[in-house]
Amino acid sequence: MTDEPIPENVLDALEEVRTEGLTNMLASRMVIFLMADYDPDAAIWLREHPNRYMEALTAIDRNEKGAS
Repeated sequence: MTDEPIPENVLDALEEVRTEGLTNMLASRMVIFLMADYDPDAAIWLREHPNRYMEALTAIDRNEKGAS
């Protein structure tokens, strides 16, 4: 992990893709492709930080559980 936080817009775009249910969230390339429809900058960030993908998925899962 790195000290740089994952931008909130990246987490929001990931959540949008997950909510739509159009692809398996483990298919990272397809998820990033679909993210571009919601937030192109978020898709670019994740494309430039592919090693942070699973960390971001874990973060949105944690956010969802914390909101319950």
